[in-house]
Amino acid sequence: NILFLEIDSVSLSYSERFFPRTWGLLRKHKIVTGQEEGVSCPTGWCAGVFNKTSVVGQSSIVNQLAALSGCLDYNDPKEELHHYKNGPRTHCPAGGNHSFGTDEESGVKRDHWIFDVAKNLGYMTFFGEEFCYEDSPYVVQTQSAFTLDVDVTPDKLFCHLAKDWLKVRGKANSQTKTWAVEYDGKEVPDTCFGGKSRGGLEYIEQMWEAYDEPKFAFLNAIAAHDYSLDAAHASLGAENYDRTVYRFLSKIVARNDARDTYIVLRSDHGLQGGPHPIDYATQIEHMHPWTAIIAPANHQSLSIGPFSSNQHKLATGFDIYHSLRYLMSPSLVKVIGKQKSLLFDSGIPRWSYNLFQQIIPPNRSCQDAKIPKIFCPCTDERSDMAPSFYVGHSEQSNRKLPLPPLSYDWRTMRFAATKLPGLLVPKRTQSKYDVNFNRNILPPRCNATLGSYIDEGMLQESWRLIHNITSLYPGSDVSGGV
Repeated sequence: NILFLEIDSVSLSYSERFFPRTWGLLRKHKIVTGQEEGVSCPTGWCAGVFNKTSVVGQSSIVNQLAALSGCLDYNDPKEELHHYKNGPRTHCPAGGNHSFGTDEESGVKRDHWIFDVAKNLGYMTFFGEEFCYEDSPYVVQTQSAFTLDVDVTPDKLFCHLAKDWLKVRGKANSQTKTWAVEYDGKEVPDTCFGGKSRGGLEYIEQMWEAYDEPKFAFLNAIAAHDYSLDAAHASLGAENYDRTVYRFLSKIVARNDARDTYIVLRSDHGLQGGPHPIDYATQIEHMHPWTAIIAPANHQSLSIGPFSSNQHKLATGFDIYHSLRYLMSPSLVKVIGKQKSLLFDSGIPRWSYNLFQQIIPPNRSCQDAKIPKIFCPCTDERSDMAPSFYVGHSEQSNRKLPLPPLSYDWRTMRFAATKLPGLLVPKRTQSKYDVNFNRNILPPRCNATLGSYIDEGMLQESWRLIHNITSLYPGSDVSGGV
């Protein structure tokens, strides 16, 4: 069984701040490394948090396309790709063997869209969104070459609720789209309808009860994605949803059949747009989405060593797709060489890794992983250390004239006058008194990320130093002291 919960617009840091109960569950089942016993999972569950996961684009569509189909929204001449022209641009890996064939109506192969793969392998499938997504321009199921065909979906329920909401408020004939209906107010985020969660978690729970077949369920929750809320209250929906997710996951891992269930908990990107679009921290967190996987420790498809190691490697949605395809597809075993190969491996991206079996190399680059440079978290691959994008890249949107190209070299820290990090300044001549002038600093090694300069060890050392200093000055540790 595969349970894929996507909580939209939650970065790794945001999840730590506003999902404490869910994080408590992850820590309870965390992978332990000992000197004698090596890597182990004492509780019988292995919870991995992949703290260097990166986005592969700005929007939900691009990142969901990677995780749910292994496909790109652009053509890469270096790769062998199928270009599907029915609908928005979709370019999918053409390699591999043992294809599921091609859909006669659309002409799209059944080897990419993970819901097609699941159905062909005999899975009971579920797809859920927490709003009426019909005609929405912001979801992958309407903005790609694929057609969504699943066994269970609450979509019609949410469309009915949205139309009823518009009717009750006299807006049935207005220009308001059903996908744009907001049920809550600025100060009261409402994640429920009539005392029930407005998500599909209860449907998934009933599905687990009702069917003995292997199950593949995907739910995209938008509790933390509500840009209509006032900035001061935007996190309340996430905190409320944390209780719901924690209760649900606690029930799932306690089930008798749970030992054959993998749980993926992720976001497609961190917060973007909404009430604080230009904020530097928001832009940094946008590139570091929350990704965690809970796997049964003794499952035959899991190698704990690589799984644990990959928590600290550069990963993307393409790797999640590859990993899920590995879990779902039966294997062929070459008796002589005793080598396993997937029976249906057509459509798996060449540039991806299986998080459960393969070790991502420590020198993996953004170029290798198909991460555009403007979203790359690796410090030695960026020319501009300060992200300067918005929804649609605000610097270009807010200026009539195009911006000058970035023209400083991070490797030697010689900043040109046209662009300081995050700041546009008039062109001028550099002076030897400039603080940015001629600082020869070696860049961190690749895989050091913008979000990883301060780790737990550094924080503890800093706290020790501060404590030692303040202890010399009585009263300095109170408000206003230092």
